Amino acid sequence: SSSSSSSKCPVILFPHGGPHSVSSTSYLHGPAFLVSLGFAVIFVNFRGSIGFGMSSLRSLLGKVGRQDVDDVMDALKGVLNDETLNNNLDKNQIFVCGGSHGGFLSLHLIGQYPDQFIACCSRNPVCNIAAMVSTSDIPDWCFAETIATTTPLLDSNTVKKMFDMSPIAYVSEVKTPILMLLGEDDLRVPNKQALDYCNHIKLIGKASLRILSYPGNAHPLNKAACDADHWINCGLFFLGNLKS
Repeated sequence: SSSSSSSKCPVILFPHGGPHSVSSTSYLHGPAFLVSLGFAVIFVNFRGSIGFGMSSLRSLLGKVGRQDVDDVMDALKGVLNDETLNNNLDKNQIFVCGGSHGGFLSLHLIGQYPDQFIACCSRNPVCNIAAMVSTSDIPDWCFAETIATTTPLLDSNTVKKMFDMSPIAYVSEVKTPILMLLGEDDLRVPNKQALDYCNHIKLIGKASLRILSYPGNAHPLNKAACDADHWINCGLFFLGNLKS
């Protein structure tokens, strides 16, 4: 982090998407920008990430929303309890940021741990797998991650399981301020479910909410103007929620 040695860094927990992807040591301009603002960023390769063997990768199938959430929280606790880092990190200022499955995890985290996080930035998140399965261009993903099969048999038990494994199941617990960043042309995770999640947030009334919607942008939010705008807004949102 660029923060001075006399001050502790607020922390951004940054789970990757996929979920069968990985946070590598390559340069990522978004997180690098957040570090330049004075934040420490924690990348987590939870079980299910690539690069750790097929057994680890397959262990997540049918367990999203539980195993991956537990792994990310264990990683956060491990870092915060590391004596070599204790003097540099502000344990009272923890933020969370993620896109796609990382957004799914970020919303799960603020729902399952409502007192842990100061603010949440979620980019094109999976909010309700039960709704996503009928609208996404990868419905097989929904089956694989929730019931560990790609067989498209959508019965009432499967729909319930998909719902229960989604962030929407915990929305009533959320009180963390949210910045929602959405691509209007996203076919992978259509933004209707995110907007529905946001409607629940507004109806419940515990959490503040801001939505930024980007025309002409799909799942990656990577067109130049959108790419710059959404990272700048993410940084400003986190800075605006820092405790004095």
